[in-house]
Amino acid sequence: MGLSISYGIIKEHGGTIKVKSILGKGTTFTVNIPIVAAEPIPEKETINPPMKKLKEINNASILVVDDEDNIRRVLNRILTLEGHKVETAATAEAGLVKLKSGKYDLVIAGYQDAGYERD
Repeated sequence: MGLSISYGIIKEHGGTIKVKSILGKGTTFTVNIPIVAAEPIPEKETINPPMKKLKEINNASILVVDDEDNIRRVLNRILTLEGHKVETAATAEAGLVKLKSGKYDLVIAGYQDAGYERD
């Protein structure tokens, strides 16, 4: 899992991540996530309410933009197996060039937030 994804999950749960790096010795990541008490679920409430059926889309033209090669490859494979036409870009700039020259039904873009705390 990439640092930006980890940071997003940690932040979403009200936590923090600190980074300490010493050249030649290594890097330490300290993750703090607050403990919260679980709230009981009312008896009449269903855990998984029925989902509304989404409109099925076939043969969509999809652009995947992510700086992580593994993510681009996995999404490309899954979406292609589902019958979609997939193009990928490794940078935002390359993605913008493809957007200007092509028409896409969907764009999936990775998000990187450099806002993590450092010691």
